[in-house]
Amino acid sequence: MRSAQVPDPESEFIARGGPGERGAKSRDMVLIVASCVVVPLAIAYGFGVGSELHIAAAVVGLIFVILTLAYP
Repeated sequence: MRSAQVPDPESEFIARGGPGERGAKSRDMVLIVASCVVVPLAIAYGFGVGSELHIAAAVVGLIFVILTLAYP
């Protein structure tokens, strides 16, 4: 019976991070979910409280902030 070969540390073997580490994909998912919740809430609240032009400008600004956070 042969034992499994251990990869050479000098090879192209790359260890994965632990389960507690968050990668870029999880950050993007958090931003997508947050933007899908925050933007409609901002629109609904703004139309109830302020004028349409101010709300449209605020929503466009909020979208640019989210894009800046997603792609720094």
